[in-house]
Amino acid sequence: MWGVFHRAAELVVYLIHFPIILAWGRLTAPEAPLSNLHNPLAALIVIPIVAYALAWVARHAVELPGIEFGRRIIRKYRNLQPAEVY
Repeated sequence: MWGVFHRAAELVVYLIHFPIILAWGRLTAPEAPLSNLHNPLAALIVIPIVAYALAWVARHAVELPGIEFGRRIIRKYRNLQPAEVY
């Protein structure tokens, strides 16, 4: 399962990890809501899990529907059957 999840999300995760790291820094700063989680081990556990989960959601909610939309447009303007597009 992790192999499939990893391949599906690896293309999107590089765009998502930096904002998550910034949010983690703000949430765990002194006098912040999660200041008790300001340690490297918690960051090493939470940041990759959240980054890959959001990358998976972005891939399935944005990227895959966009690919299918593009294929429909190509089929419409080229008058091809679905099997001929691939």
